[in-house]
Order: sequence, then C-alpha cells, then structure tokens
Amino acid sequence: MATLLQEGFDGWTLTNDHTAQATARGFPQHWRSQIVAAAPGRTGNRIQQYWSDSSSRIPMLGTGGAVSPTSYSTLSGGCALQTAAGQTGASIRITDVNGVLMLISIFAGSWAISYDPAGTANDIAARGGPLASYAENYVEFEWSPSTFSLYINNALVYTKSWTGVAVNLIALASLAGENGMFVDDMYLQDTGTRRGMHRIVLLSKGTATDNTGTYTGAGTNITGTNSFDGDTTYYTLANAAGQQLMFPITATPLPATVDTVHAVTLTAQSRKTDAGTYDANFQVTRSATDYNVGAMPNAVSYAGVAVNLTTDPSTSAAWTKAGVEAMEFGFKGA
Repeated sequence: MATLLQEGFDGWTLTNDHTAQATARGFPQHWRSQIVAAAPGRTGNRIQQYWSDSSSRIPMLGTGGAVSPTSYSTLSGGCALQTAAGQTGASIRITDVNGVLMLISIFAGSWAISYDPAGTANDIAARGGPLASYAENYVEFEWSPSTFSLYINNALVYTKSWTGVAVNLIALASLAGENGMFVDDMYLQDTGTRRGMHRIVLLSKGTATDNTGTYTGAGTNITGTNSFDGDTTYYTLANAAGQQLMFPITATPLPATVDTVHAVTLTAQSRKTDAGTYDANFQVTRSATDYNVGAMPNAVSYAGVAVNLTTDPSTSAAWTKAGVEAMEFGFKGA
C-alpha cells in the first residue's frame, strides 16, 4: 500500500492563487482557491474552492484536467467537505480510464452519486440523507475491481458489487460554478480500504543538526514551518557527496490522543545553481542510521517534491507516534 497524496492545508497562506504553494508541496498544477480559517470545522486551515472549470479544480489524481500517467484499479480516498452557506454543493469527481465520470455530490442536507458507463451493469444513481445542513462532512470512497463503497462520517451510506475499471483522474470541485465548498484533510492511497475519519497534522522542524551546508538568510537557522521565499532564506549543499542538512521534529509534535499514523509526508523545494548534474536525496535518520527515502529535483529552477512514507524506514513497519517524534529528516548530497 502506498499513500499517493495527503494534505491538511495547515501552514498555507492567504492568497487567491495557490499555484506556488501547491507546487512547493509537489503538486505541479494550478489551484485557484482561498485559504480560510477553520471556523467552524476541523483544526488548522482549510481551503475554499472558488471555480469549477477543469483548470482550477482541486486535483487529487491527474493535473489541471489532464489524466494521470498512471491509472489505478484499486483506490481509496477522502476529505472533509462542506457546502458554503447558500451555495449548491461540493463534489468529488472520479473519472475512469474510459472517460466516464462518477460524480459524488454533497448538498446542504443530502448526498448523491451518479455514474453511467454505457453498456455495463456498473451504473449508479443514488441519493440519501439527511446530512446536517451546510455542515462539514468527512466523505470517503473505496474503489476496487469488485466493489464500490461510499462512507460519510464513518458510516457506510452506499455500496455496490461491480466489475470496476481503472481510474486516472480525480478532482474536487464546487457545483454550478459557485464559491461553493470548503476542503480539509484530503488523502488518496492505492488500497481499497479507507482510513476512516482522521486529521492531517503539520509538524514543525527544530534547529538544524548535523549541518554541513551553508545557511543564507535572517538569523542563524531555519526553524518552524517556514513559507518558501526563494533565494532569500535557504541552505546550500556543495556538489560533494556527504554534505547534508538534518532537522529534528520539535518536542511533542503529535496530539496525545494519536493512536494510528497512516503516513508521513516530507515536502521541500530545491534547485541547482549550474548546468551540471547534482543529486541530492531526502533522508530520514533514526537511531544514528540514515535512510535514503527519495530523490530531490535536479533542475535550475525551484521545483517542489513530496515524499510519502507509509512505513517507518527504520522498521519497515507502520509508523508509531514515538517513531515519528524520534526521527530527524532532511537532505544529503548523493
């Protein structure tokens, strides 16, 4: 099982165009949305989606209306969705490899699914409720070759046995081109079993340790959950194997009530300063042992990348709260 995407929108800044922030987190597509405070709703920030055209939907799989180069016959995913007061509704749009759209809609007080692949017995036309009017609901789906299921707030509201086909495009969008929905804590994974209601926590980094790079910027270090500011605040690693930059997680980063960690996502932006080849990797350190967990972009312009770790590289088993809090993460020249 692999986590393909998880995002809680905490740490995003208020703007009407999230292209740069999405790119910084490894999502290379156009997002036209606005961050709003999570009130009422879940903890931290959430995002409000303003337009429903294909270039500005919030993508979960594929980019800006273009299909993913990889298709998946088994998927599960979800997010917290809320229809804005006075608006029509919010939706999850799942498109299969034949171009047929499944539309999962959340209205002010009800839900609906529509899916009509011609010439098959896989068609779905269902509606249900009630849901609390204009309230936040956690909506999840399970898609496999044999079954489709829809859950709202951990309750199974619809299921169908079918002969399913693969999926290569998923996006979130308001209905009727309105300023219609709020989104939080979204995820996607290549397994047919959903996570259940959960939250995505933004972890802050402490003062850099084991640093053989050169810091440029205000103060003497990068700490906390910094916003990307280009060539103003950054570290430089020379083109030499072994140069590295590692950060600890700050004390007690996860709530005391955490009992399951589904995945850890590392995000960063980097660039090289000349036309030569320079390889650098994401690195996780546990108990003085280093683990290479993914490559950084090798480009002269800044590029974002996200590495999703479903298991603890030091144990090859599921993450634990203690394991997350004990790790250091950063970058190392290859």
